[in-house]
Amino acid sequence: MINLETVKALRAMKLPGMAAELESQLENPQQYKGLSFEDRLGLLVDAESISRRNNTIKRRIKAARLSESQASIEAIEYHEDRELDKGLIIRLATCSYIMENHHVVLKGATGAGKTYIANALGIAACRKLYKVRYVRLPDLLNEIHRIQGDWHTGQGEEGVCKVRSPDHRRMALKAPVRNRIVRPARDY
Repeated sequence: MINLETVKALRAMKLPGMAAELESQLENPQQYKGLSFEDRLGLLVDAESISRRNNTIKRRIKAARLSESQASIEAIEYHEDRELDKGLIIRLATCSYIMENHHVVLKGATGAGKTYIANALGIAACRKLYKVRYVRLPDLLNEIHRIQGDWHTGQGEEGVCKVRSPDHRRMALKAPVRNRIVRPARDY
């Protein structure tokens, strides 16, 4: 009776991992009989820590708004015609490029798997507890337009770079925005 109240109290304190582990210990007392109090308490704390980490990862994946939320580095197919560098993909999955303030630009033919790889890298970053946001180029350009108001339409204006988005809309960017987007992408 007291144990059930303890489980309810743990859930009320928003400690569901500890509550589930305590229930497991109560259901199998013989399995935990040889453990000291500190060891059993350690198992409870570990269960809560793992539960919180898993929930954080799930929230970050959902917040990233990935188009393929089940993508994974392990499921990438390295066919010869795709010319993918497996070592590079695995290095990118460590997310060291984030700590080094580098960017990843994926380019290739339609249907080559760029979106899947981007989603897999996003999920890998979420698993490392980074915040991720998946944005397509047209949406990014629209967001920049909304935030900065640095867009111009028309032709022949000085300092303007014309861009054709994947959905075939023509847009023109003033130099400050162009330098932040187009130049870094060209450098690769």
